[in-house]
Amino acid sequence: MLDGPVLPLGVNLQFGLTRILNNAEGADYDYTGFSRFVSASRKFPLDITASIAFSIQQDRYTEPNSLAGAGFAFNREDKIKRLNLYLERPLDLFDVKNVSVFLNWQKLTNESNIAFFNYEQTSFNVGLTARF
Repeated sequence: MLDGPVLPLGVNLQFGLTRILNNAEGADYDYTGFSRFVSASRKFPLDITASIAFSIQQDRYTEPNSLAGAGFAFNREDKIKRLNLYLERPLDLFDVKNVSVFLNWQKLTNESNIAFFNYEQTSFNVGLTARF
């Protein structure tokens, strides 16, 4: 991951690349992949940090898939798109420092060459983060 310079309006840009090697139980689920992402974040009043991120991941499974065609006809290939919106704010409760509350929304779309693995997913998370 590379941090970009702080741009006008206090926006910080990041981008990154990832190589993925996944070895799993069952030959249907071993894959290699490649992912790239871009994100932007900015601090707002009340010490709130907001960020938006987008990534695309492409996975190629190493063995013919049991659900491909009549079975084992070809390898599975997926393209996964993620959009994240994230808000975070430090909490100053009971003189405890380095604790933040966060909200995270994610939209994920998986496009596969095997229809069974096509799906969309939306998730919303709320939580606490402690930094040491």
